Amino acid sequence: MALAFATGSDCPAFLVLDAFFSSAGVFRLARSVYCLALKQPYLTILVKAKKNYVAYFPAAPKPPQRPGPQPHYGEKVHLMECFDQPQLFHTAHCRVYGKLEAVQLMSVQLLWKPLGDWLLFIFAITSRGPIVLMSSDLTLSPATALELYCVRTRIDIYQPYCLLKCVFQVAERLTAPFLAIGETRYATGVTLPTLCDPHRPTRRFGLGLLPDVH
Repeated sequence: MALAFATGSDCPAFLVLDAFFSSAGVFRLARSVYCLALKQPYLTILVKAKKNYVAYFPAAPKPPQRPGPQPHYGEKVHLMECFDQPQLFHTAHCRVYGKLEAVQLMSVQLLWKPLGDWLLFIFAITSRGPIVLMSSDLTLSPATALELYCVRTRIDIYQPYCLLKCVFQVAERLTAPFLAIGETRYATGVTLPTLCDPHRPTRRFGLGLLPDVH
């Protein structure tokens, strides 16, 4: 849906996701549609990394005398262990879930083996604890990435409201013909029990329980 929105609007967009969606397939799908005018994919992925994820530095050049192909992956990096190096972080002021606070930030480009390509890893220490984000945009600033991820909760709250509103609209459309039949029969003098009568047998139709109409 996000990809369809970006292509339909003909403008790039960010897709901000929780750790559940941190898979290589999401990044591949985002890269599958390219904007020739902007020379970049329509969709930029920003997702929270799981705590057990690892990444890799590129391998050092292979000595000419050593047989075999050039290795692709070098030293392994356990992402959560990077927080043990406070000298690598810098302080910045960011809005975290609506509140401005001083946070510790660091970003580094690393190879992610499930994708087989480069990603930008953003490390942040906030008042809520450490967090690691992964971005397909290698030029994204750490502060922007953190603030984008923090506004994701507003979307999570808005989506169920929109879904519930759609459910009520669908239910209203499904029950409208039955209400119209009831109004017609009452107008012609034919007795029809009301929809709220608990003594009438009911049958399931669509999203609600409606009485059997004979």
